[in-house]
Amino acid sequence: TTMPIYHAIFTEDAALDSGAAGTLDVMNWQVGLFGEYPFLSQKYATASWMFHFGVEHQTCTGMPSATDYGVLQSVGDGYTRRNRHELTHMWFGDSTSYASFDHVWLGEAFATYAEALWAEHTGGIPAYHTYVRNWSLTYSDPIVGPNGHSYTGSVVYRRGAWVLHCLRHVIGDTAFFKTLKDFATSPGFRYGT
Repeated sequence: TTMPIYHAIFTEDAALDSGAAGTLDVMNWQVGLFGEYPFLSQKYATASWMFHFGVEHQTCTGMPSATDYGVLQSVGDGYTRRNRHELTHMWFGDSTSYASFDHVWLGEAFATYAEALWAEHTGGIPAYHTYVRNWSLTYSDPIVGPNGHSYTGSVVYRRGAWVLHCLRHVIGDTAFFKTLKDFATSPGFRYGT
Protein backbone atom coordinates (compact mmCIF):
# COMPACT_ATOMS: atom_id res chain seq x y z
CA THR A 1 0.00 0.00 0.00
CA THR A 2 1.29 3.44 -0.84
CA MET A 3 0.18 6.81 0.41
CA PRO A 4 1.37 10.37 -0.18
CA ILE A 5 3.38 12.14 2.51
CA TYR A 6 4.05 15.78 1.81
CA HIS A 7 4.71 19.13 3.38
CA ALA A 8 3.05 22.26 2.01
CA ILE A 9 5.45 25.00 3.06
CA PHE A 10 5.96 28.69 2.42
CA THR A 11 8.36 29.43 -0.43
CA GLU A 12 10.78 31.22 1.92
CA ASP A 13 11.06 28.02 4.00
CA ALA A 14 11.96 25.74 1.10
CA ALA A 15 15.65 25.56 1.99
CA LEU A 16 14.88 24.83 5.66
CA ASP A 17 12.01 22.38 5.46
CA SER A 18 12.77 19.06 3.77
CA GLY A 19 10.98 16.66 6.04
CA ALA A 20 9.22 14.01 3.95
CA ALA A 21 11.93 11.34 4.33
CA GLY A 22 12.33 11.99 8.07
CA THR A 23 8.56 12.00 8.53
CA LEU A 24 8.34 8.60 6.82
CA ASP A 25 11.09 7.25 9.10
CA VAL A 26 9.26 8.51 12.21
CA MET A 27 5.95 7.17 10.92
CA ASN A 28 7.44 3.71 10.32
CA TRP A 29 8.79 3.71 13.89
CA GLN A 30 5.34 4.74 15.19
CA VAL A 31 3.65 2.00 13.14
CA GLY A 32 5.82 -0.50 15.03
CA LEU A 33 4.58 0.90 18.35
CA PHE A 34 0.99 1.88 17.65
CA GLY A 35 -0.12 -0.23 14.68
CA GLU A 36 -0.75 0.70 11.05
CA TYR A 37 -1.15 4.38 10.23
CA PRO A 38 -4.90 4.92 10.70
CA PHE A 39 -5.42 6.95 7.51
CA LEU A 40 -3.39 4.79 5.14
CA SER A 41 -6.04 5.05 2.42
CA GLN A 42 -5.64 8.85 2.45
CA LYS A 43 -2.39 10.70 3.22
CA TYR A 44 -0.29 12.48 5.79
CA ALA A 45 0.59 16.10 5.21
CA THR A 46 1.60 19.23 7.02
CA ALA A 47 0.73 22.75 5.97
CA SER A 48 2.63 25.84 7.08
CA TRP A 49 0.60 28.57 8.68
CA MET A 50 1.22 31.84 10.49
CA PHE A 51 0.70 30.62 14.05
CA HIS A 52 3.41 29.70 16.55
CA PHE A 53 1.90 26.31 17.38
CA GLY A 54 1.05 23.09 15.59
CA VAL A 55 -2.44 21.60 15.45
CA GLU A 56 -3.18 18.10 14.30
CA HIS A 57 -6.13 17.44 12.04
CA GLN A 58 -6.99 14.09 10.54
CA THR A 59 -4.38 13.46 7.83
CA CYS A 60 -2.99 17.04 7.90
CA THR A 61 -1.22 19.09 10.57
CA GLY A 62 -0.92 22.86 10.65
CA MET A 63 2.71 23.75 11.40
CA PRO A 64 4.42 27.04 12.23
CA SER A 65 6.54 28.61 9.53
CA ALA A 66 10.22 27.70 9.82
CA THR A 67 11.23 31.22 8.84
CA ASP A 68 9.14 32.97 11.49
CA TYR A 69 9.51 30.53 14.36
CA GLY A 70 12.78 28.73 13.78
CA VAL A 71 13.33 25.46 11.98
CA LEU A 72 13.18 23.45 15.23
CA GLN A 73 9.52 24.44 15.61
CA SER A 74 8.46 23.36 12.14
CA VAL A 75 8.81 20.12 10.20
CA GLY A 76 12.49 20.75 9.46
CA ASP A 77 14.11 17.46 8.46
CA GLY A 78 11.07 15.48 9.66
CA TYR A 79 12.65 14.54 13.00
CA THR A 80 11.74 17.66 14.96
CA ARG A 81 9.92 17.32 18.27
CA ARG A 82 6.87 19.11 16.93
CA ASN A 83 6.61 16.93 13.83
CA ARG A 84 6.90 13.73 15.92
CA HIS A 85 4.38 15.03 18.47
CA GLU A 86 1.77 16.07 15.92
CA LEU A 87 2.18 12.89 13.88
CA THR A 88 1.49 10.81 17.01
CA HIS A 89 -1.92 12.47 17.19
CA MET A 90 -3.00 10.55 14.10
CA TRP A 91 -3.25 7.53 16.43
CA PHE A 92 -4.10 9.34 19.69
CA GLY A 93 -6.50 12.22 19.23
CA ASP A 94 -7.56 11.92 15.59
CA SER A 95 -8.37 8.27 14.89
CA THR A 96 -9.12 7.53 18.54
CA SER A 97 -10.40 10.62 20.25
CA TYR A 98 -12.00 11.68 23.53
CA ALA A 99 -15.73 12.11 23.98
CA SER A 100 -15.29 15.22 26.13
CA PHE A 101 -12.72 17.99 26.27
CA ASP A 102 -12.32 17.09 29.95
CA HIS A 103 -10.10 14.31 28.59
CA VAL A 104 -7.81 16.27 26.23
CA TRP A 105 -4.91 14.61 28.02
CA LEU A 106 -5.68 11.37 26.16
CA GLY A 107 -4.37 13.00 23.00
CA GLU A 108 -1.74 15.36 24.36
CA ALA A 109 -0.21 13.00 26.92
CA PHE A 110 0.26 10.22 24.38
CA ALA A 111 1.85 12.64 21.88
CA THR A 112 4.14 14.06 24.58
CA TYR A 113 5.05 10.59 25.81
CA ALA A 114 5.91 9.56 22.26
CA GLU A 115 8.54 12.32 22.29
CA ALA A 116 10.22 10.53 25.21
CA LEU A 117 9.89 7.19 23.45
CA TRP A 118 11.69 8.67 20.44
CA ALA A 119 14.51 9.80 22.75
CA GLU A 120 14.72 6.20 23.97
CA HIS A 121 14.63 4.88 20.40
CA THR A 122 17.50 7.10 19.29
CA GLY A 123 19.54 7.39 22.51
CA GLY A 124 18.60 4.47 24.74
CA ILE A 125 17.16 4.38 28.26
CA PRO A 126 19.46 7.15 29.59
CA ALA A 127 18.16 9.56 26.92
CA TYR A 128 14.59 8.54 27.76
CA HIS A 129 15.12 9.22 31.48
CA THR A 130 16.76 12.57 30.75
CA TYR A 131 13.81 13.55 28.55
CA VAL A 132 11.24 12.61 31.20
CA ARG A 133 13.19 14.33 34.00
CA ASN A 134 13.12 17.57 32.02
CA TRP A 135 9.32 17.78 32.05
CA SER A 136 8.14 20.51 34.38
CA LEU A 137 4.72 21.61 35.57
CA THR A 138 3.50 25.17 35.83
CA TYR A 139 -0.06 24.38 36.96
CA SER A 140 -1.45 21.99 39.56
CA ASP A 141 -4.87 21.35 38.00
CA PRO A 142 -5.97 17.71 37.68
CA ILE A 143 -5.54 16.15 34.24
CA VAL A 144 -9.26 15.28 34.07
CA GLY A 145 -11.99 17.75 34.97
CA PRO A 146 -13.46 21.11 34.12
CA ASN A 147 -10.01 22.64 33.46
CA GLY A 148 -8.72 19.52 31.73
CA HIS A 149 -9.17 21.15 28.33
CA SER A 150 -6.51 23.79 28.93
CA TYR A 151 -3.89 23.73 26.19
CA THR A 152 -1.98 26.60 27.80
CA GLY A 153 -0.66 24.71 30.81
CA SER A 154 1.63 21.76 31.14
CA VAL A 155 -0.87 19.51 32.90
CA VAL A 156 -2.48 17.70 29.96
CA TYR A 157 0.86 17.38 28.18
CA ARG A 158 3.50 16.54 30.75
CA ARG A 159 1.51 15.37 33.79
CA GLY A 160 -0.51 13.15 31.48
CA ALA A 161 2.74 11.81 29.98
CA TRP A 162 4.02 11.14 33.50
CA VAL A 163 0.90 9.01 34.08
CA LEU A 164 1.91 6.93 31.06
CA HIS A 165 5.52 6.79 32.30
CA CYS A 166 4.29 5.51 35.68
CA LEU A 167 1.90 3.01 34.07
CA ARG A 168 4.80 1.61 32.04
CA HIS A 169 6.82 1.16 35.24
CA VAL A 170 3.93 -0.53 37.07
CA ILE A 171 2.85 -3.02 34.38
CA GLY A 172 6.21 -3.53 32.64
CA ASP A 173 7.34 -2.92 29.07
CA THR A 174 5.73 -5.95 27.44
CA ALA A 175 2.24 -5.27 28.80
CA PHE A 176 2.60 -1.50 28.37
CA PHE A 177 3.56 -1.56 24.68
CA LYS A 178 0.93 -4.21 23.94
CA THR A 179 -1.64 -1.96 25.65
CA LEU A 180 -0.60 1.05 23.56
CA LYS A 181 -1.00 -0.87 20.32
CA ASP A 182 -4.25 -2.52 21.43
CA PHE A 183 -5.72 0.85 22.45
CA ALA A 184 -4.70 2.52 19.19
CA THR A 185 -5.97 -0.30 16.96
CA SER A 186 -9.00 -1.56 18.89
CA PRO A 187 -12.14 -1.66 16.72
CA GLY A 188 -14.01 -0.48 19.82
CA PHE A 189 -12.01 2.77 19.94
CA ARG A 190 -10.48 3.40 16.52
CA TYR A 191 -12.39 5.98 14.48
CA GLY A 192 -14.42 6.74 17.56
CA THR A 193 -14.18 7.99 21.13
